[in-house]
Amino acid sequence: MRGLVTCGRRHVLKGMLGTAAFGLAAGNATAMPAVRSLSMRSLHTDEQLTATFFRNGRYDPVALEEIDYLLRDWRTGGVHSIDRNLLDLLCLLHREAGSAEPFHLISGYRSPETNAALAAANGGVARRSLHLDGMAADIR
Repeated sequence: MRGLVTCGRRHVLKGMLGTAAFGLAAGNATAMPAVRSLSMRSLHTDEQLTATFFRNGRYDPVALEEIDYLLRDWRTGGVHSIDRNLLDLLCLLHREAGSAEPFHLISGYRSPETNAALAAANGGVARRSLHLDGMAADIR
């Protein structure tokens, strides 16, 4: 079929994240909701969480701690602070996707040990992954 344009899911997600990131970088007040929440389920631990991490103009430390724990390295149990900009982007991505379903968390924070083992076993894992700094999450 000539003229048919197809887009892979990575292309679509990159476009959505780019739009969300542009809104954040431009300081677009309408881009970020005044109340920010995330709902996730870990595919490895089957734990679920819905947390409002931003309200009344500030981040909620209790909700952030709960999110940090859910996004921990499930292999080692290591917990790391998850970047707030990542949480804001995930919130925007969820809103732009128009889904009422929670994110399925594949991978959040990775300890240096876990990342090294994954990088050795798989050429597609960066040796200096943003997962090590709590700045990346693999979701669906």
